[in-house]
Amino acid sequence: HGMMDAAFISVIEKRRPQEKQWEDWIDRQYRALIRTLPTIPLPPSGRFDLGDITLACALAYLDFRVSDLSWRTMRADLAIWLDSVSDRPSMVASKP
Repeated sequence: HGMMDAAFISVIEKRRPQEKQWEDWIDRQYRALIRTLPTIPLPPSGRFDLGDITLACALAYLDFRVSDLSWRTMRADLAIWLDSVSDRPSMVASKP
């Protein structure tokens, strides 16, 4: 939940007029994301429950809206996992 909060806050802050953006606030949110990513355990194979769906959505949001974070380089294992679960029919059907 906190990862999505930090990602969303940084996106919204960047949408404000340039002169009203607070770069330190954006940096703080990015630091929170960078601290959080290493703590996320790789979901076990063979299951796909609500927690996995939530994680997949959060990581996909990072790809979609916070692409400059390069989280895939930090967590190649999670990137591979996301790519594999993104092919699931339920994920394909709900892709924006």
